[in-house]
Amino acid sequence: MTRAAPPIHGAAAPTEPRAGPRAAACPETLVAGRTRLIASYDGVREDLRKARSARGPTATQIARMLSVTDQPHGLLLDLLSSSPFLSTGADHAVKRRRAVHILARLGRLWPQERLATEYRRRLTGLMERGGGDLYHDLSLPFLKAVIADAIGLDAAQMEQVFKPVSALFATAQRDDMRLQDFQSIAAQIEGLRPIIDSVPVEPLEGMSPQSSLLLMAQSLIPPLLVPANSLTYAQLHLAEHPALAARLTAGQIRICDYIHESLRHFGALDRTAPGRAKDDLTLPRGEEIAQGALYTCSIARANRDPARFDRPDVLDPERALRSEITFGTGPHRCPAAGFSLILLETALRLQLELCRIEVVGEVSIARTAIGPRYQTAPVRLHPLG
Repeated sequence: MTRAAPPIHGAAAPTEPRAGPRAAACPETLVAGRTRLIASYDGVREDLRKARSARGPTATQIARMLSVTDQPHGLLLDLLSSSPFLSTGADHAVKRRRAVHILARLGRLWPQERLATEYRRRLTGLMERGGGDLYHDLSLPFLKAVIADAIGLDAAQMEQVFKPVSALFATAQRDDMRLQDFQSIAAQIEGLRPIIDSVPVEPLEGMSPQSSLLLMAQSLIPPLLVPANSLTYAQLHLAEHPALAARLTAGQIRICDYIHESLRHFGALDRTAPGRAKDDLTLPRGEEIAQGALYTCSIARANRDPARFDRPDVLDPERALRSEITFGTGPHRCPAAGFSLILLETALRLQLELCRIEVVGEVSIARTAIGPRYQTAPVRLHPLG
């Protein structure tokens, strides 16, 4: 579902919650369908640090769902069983090591200097055209190019891989997984065999080259959609608040502080994958979740909890407390967090240096199972200097 975004970025309503949830009341838990939703900052933070649930679908669950069909689905099950983001188990440490290895490779291939060169090239190209869609013509293609290069795909191959991998991650966030969803994703992933058979990949620990390529895509594409949308949000907010942009440019406010605050405010990652409580849980404010109950953590609501953040619906980069948990924390801290923050600061610093952004049309956002995603963000770019 796509909605128009009346003052998501409008200067006329500076305290509007924009893309994130309102913080007027933040109960410890909410009910969302069949799932309990931990909504308080302390409850979410404690749950992520203690890893008290078995999160996400396991390969066994999906195999059981797909066993009624005769279509091939081996690649999907292999991916599910190897990904730390989509399943947990006794070998979680091995899965985590693979993810860290993938992100370390990304960091080696794309140091900050190379990120700056590539973003400058793409931003300059959009400036020469006068503007375009800030998300679809700049932020998303930039991230796709970085990921494709890290995996070893060309642009066309990346487009083919992007859709099913994104769909798999979004489906895994739902508490009402359906057979037809996974049948469709399994068929799309099986259709990638010509690509994964042709691209040379150094195998990851205990994996085949083909499965390694898929895991690399699964480990990079969904996490980096968060900075792609967050960068767009941060830039559009500054377009409507030029005084704030001027203070950032002058060094009166640190860009890293603005990035953390815009991450908290935007809520690009809505919630964690549903999981079942390993034991009876007592939350910090006293509410209880029974062993085996299905629940999830709302990252976006936790980042707007008024018990933690003063004036939580206001984007204030000078607030004293900087403790947003957009990328999780503890065992559930996203391995891509460090790279994402470097990428966001690099891109935003360059944009402030090179051009001023003017919003020239309707901005719209789709509400997905993962979080808000930009649909339209039409802008005009005005060169500086």
